[in-house]
Amino acid sequence: MADATYQFGWHKFTLALPEPWEPGRIEGDDVKGYARIDDGFMPRLELKWDRAYGDDACDEAFRRYMKELTRAAGKGGAAQATRREPKEFDLGVRLPEGMRYRTVRWSAAVDCVAATVACSRCNRVAGLQILFPEGQMQTSLARRILESFRDHPESPDAPAWWGIYKMRFQTPVRWRLVAHRFGPGYAEMNFAGPGGVLADFKRMGPAEVLLKKRDLVDWYLAQLPQHVKVPREAVERSEVRGDVVLAATRQPRGLAAFLRRRGKDEVARRALCLQSVAWHCPRSNRLWAVEVYAPTLEAAREGQWQVFCHDEAVTP
Repeated sequence: MADATYQFGWHKFTLALPEPWEPGRIEGDDVKGYARIDDGFMPRLELKWDRAYGDDACDEAFRRYMKELTRAAGKGGAAQATRREPKEFDLGVRLPEGMRYRTVRWSAAVDCVAATVACSRCNRVAGLQILFPEGQMQTSLARRILESFRDHPESPDAPAWWGIYKMRFQTPVRWRLVAHRFGPGYAEMNFAGPGGVLADFKRMGPAEVLLKKRDLVDWYLAQLPQHVKVPREAVERSEVRGDVVLAATRQPRGLAAFLRRRGKDEVARRALCLQSVAWHCPRSNRLWAVEVYAPTLEAAREGQWQVFCHDEAVTP
């Protein structure tokens, strides 16, 4: 039986990866960045991306990569101990129209299948290194990973997929990740969208520790940003498949509404309307909160996001 996989997603890049593989290091933005994926024992995949320039972006990136391998060998780097010289080969992968790739394999202290991929539609070029323990290269796994690689959604109106550290959700494609924080028991990703929309996705736990016998509503109100006040009576409670789900809306009044009209960015969340959903997932022992802020409630509700908690989708 094939190993379980999940859909890794970051800045519109998606890959089908084995379940144990999760990021060990991640940096950059949608234009230029780097992600290293580990399996708990060693790095298993490295992904670098940058802008693509010209029709030969794939070939140029491939030439640079081969030059780096040669330079590393000359300086006593990892490639110096290669049992098999770097060799270009065809994995037989078919990628969507507009995407072009070249692949090479080499062996040193680890075995590696590397690829450069350029996309004419989104004008990005990516470099992938799929790593295996020495003498354990799995070309079939490398092929499956590369076949799953996409660097943009299928259509201009399709949502963007995000899959990292057990967070699995979709956002409107024009929402841009502006900040993130990942730590033990806590993950938060912050987005900005057209029309002044701001959105926060949070997953934290263990739930039993965070709740500390408190009511879920008390936890929800306490975890909101300090300057965002939601009356307890504004929180609606319901049950979905036996799990408690909270929903709340808020419209700014008085000073907050005045500041919003004046465009004071420093109090953005305080001065914006809020549409929020929070829930407790007993299966994973985690708490979720999604908060969407916008100049109007209608705009906050228009954000078509979805969170996938196990096999179920949670929507606004």
